[in-house]
Amino acid sequence: MDVLDKKIKSALSKEIEEPYTYERAIKRALYKKSKNNIKYYIKRVIIIIISILSTLIGSFGVYAATGGKIEGIPVLDWLGNKFSEQYEEYKQPVENQVVAFGETSVELTSTMCNEGITILEFDVKLSKEDYNNLRLGKTAYTEEFYNKTKEYKEYAKQKMIKRIQADKYEGHFSNESDNEINAILSKIEVTEEEIKNSKYYQEYLKMTKLYDQQLEERKTTGFKIGLALNTKQKGGIYNYDKFNPNTEWYASIYIDNEPYYVRNWQQVQKINDYEYKIYTMYALSDLELKGKENFKITLKDNKLVNMVAWKSLENNWRNDCQWFAEDRDNQKDMCLPEKYIKDLNLNFEVNVSKDTVLKDSKVIDKPKIESKFRNITQTVEKVVISPMQTIVRINHSASNQSSNAFENKYDNPNIEHLPITKEYKVYDANGKELSCFSTSNKNTLIYSDGTREDYDYHDIPNKKYSNAIWENIKYLLIEKTDTEYIKIVPVETIHNPVDGAENIGREISYEMEPLIINLK
Repeated sequence: MDVLDKKIKSALSKEIEEPYTYERAIKRALYKKSKNNIKYYIKRVIIIIISILSTLIGSFGVYAATGGKIEGIPVLDWLGNKFSEQYEEYKQPVENQVVAFGETSVELTSTMCNEGITILEFDVKLSKEDYNNLRLGKTAYTEEFYNKTKEYKEYAKQKMIKRIQADKYEGHFSNESDNEINAILSKIEVTEEEIKNSKYYQEYLKMTKLYDQQLEERKTTGFKIGLALNTKQKGGIYNYDKFNPNTEWYASIYIDNEPYYVRNWQQVQKINDYEYKIYTMYALSDLELKGKENFKITLKDNKLVNMVAWKSLENNWRNDCQWFAEDRDNQKDMCLPEKYIKDLNLNFEVNVSKDTVLKDSKVIDKPKIESKFRNITQTVEKVVISPMQTIVRINHSASNQSSNAFENKYDNPNIEHLPITKEYKVYDANGKELSCFSTSNKNTLIYSDGTREDYDYHDIPNKKYSNAIWENIKYLLIEKTDTEYIKIVPVETIHNPVDGAENIGREISYEMEPLIINLK
């Protein structure tokens, strides 16, 4: 039956693709890499996968919002990145950065620059026509998706029947083609009773239930607006990736007319059907600002777009707004209406300053606070106690790095290969856990001769190296507290077991010794 099993699996694999799988997303990316750089399509894969997951995960409630507050809480508090109410006092107004199309307008109204981050606030007003064009009052349900769902449910049933027929077949296969096997198996009768009593029936019911859930969610899932900012801006060439040499990278922002890719997030606050506030947060660190406290931000080729408001992402920040207008193909794959894109025909340009926040902030440079584990060192390089948050800059480094590690492990259990921090848990002096938003724009490989090579925050080296250092700079945005000190516990992702524990063959979350920072 080994030959039969292989033949059956082969035949089944050539049937209709399963709907919206990770494999489908990856295949799509690889199919198009001959025409476009692979980094772009990896980003597209991530968007597709997020869309897939969002149809499967539970929903969040929708908040009623007015006047910059939700139930009395400043809007930026419920975004998972807590600011004090003094945010409103420190944001800087912006003038003459507005584009209008009749009753539709998009205006950059304020900036707020703190250590490690800069937030841009936009006011969006819509005409009735653009409200309809953006499909804000409609759902993501389509007849095409309904028909696809029926098709997938029927395929699941036929797949189950084929597996039952294979179990009932008493002969042997050797060199038969897939079509010949299918023809033979199709002659084997399968009753409804055999279907319901089969070991595959519960799996089939589970699959069809999932399809029905997807269909029902589509009926209640609407659309939301977004700003695609700094789209299609080529920043330069990556040369570190041996699989994709001379790969173009795209800038998410211009700082003093220089292109940079920095991580960014966007959140929308609905005021009413025709009015919205859009907050875009950029991770601007000393690495980009080079010590400047005053600088200019430019955003080019900007667009107003609509996106599916998957309930699982309802109140979360959305990543990388420079790509929001670039997933038209994915809309088709997901049986969604074509994305609406409105060119704004304005390059937003604004001068930004840290001065207002810094004058009321306490800055601690190089406090000499460290936590070490194996070859990993977490070093506090800078602390800024601002009126709104406490910002901590941490240098995370791992020494003794070599490319000859196998499956991320060395023979030496005291060396971790390319480790990353899973999260930072932060507590005040009373043991209360504080909210903490951490970000990093890049990783750096420091060769034994001192040469530095920068990588995107999600990339790893694909070349030979030894006795190197793997480094990244983390910025922690911590909820403001009035207690004497805060305790930061780095949760490290490691591969080698600790204290003689059994090797479970997967990554381990390990809490390092805390970093204690005196705030007083």
